[in-house]
Formats: sequence, structure tokens, C-alpha cells
Amino acid sequence: RWRQLHPEEYEKYLILISQIEKEVEEICMFPAEDNNKRYVKLRDLVKGKLKEKFGYLNDITLSNLTNGAVADWLIRCPLDFE
Repeated sequence: RWRQLHPEEYEKYLILISQIEKEVEEICMFPAEDNNKRYVKLRDLVKGKLKEKFGYLNDITLSNLTNGAVADWLIRCPLDFE
């Protein structure tokens, strides 16, 4: 819906998520002692940057966008979680 109603803002979102993904890739190059803490830290990083750039969006929308981005990264992750 956002893409249809506000294509310019949606394009800014895609660019920002791409930039954050590169930052996350760098962070994840090094092992973590606690992957749960890392996950929470990365999720907070994404939500914080989205809130900074798109402060007019409500918290539910920001959470949905954050969860969608993180879920996309996890689904494309080449690691075997078994």
C-alpha cells in the first residue's frame, strides 16, 4: 500500500534497508557470544534508523517494517540453522 500511495518514500525505505543490510553483514562477520542479544540489537538498530528517517510512521508500522526486513534477511541467510 505504501509503495502504491507514496512511491518516492517507499524507494527511500528500500535504499535505507539496503544500507542497513550492509551494516548488518559487517556486524555479523564476527562471532557473537549471544545470538539472541545480537538479534535484539540488530532489530533495534533497524527500527531506530527507520524511526529516524520515517518519524511520521506510527510504532506499529515501524515494527511491521522492521520485522519484515529482518525476516527477509533471515530467509535469505545461507546459514543452516539445524
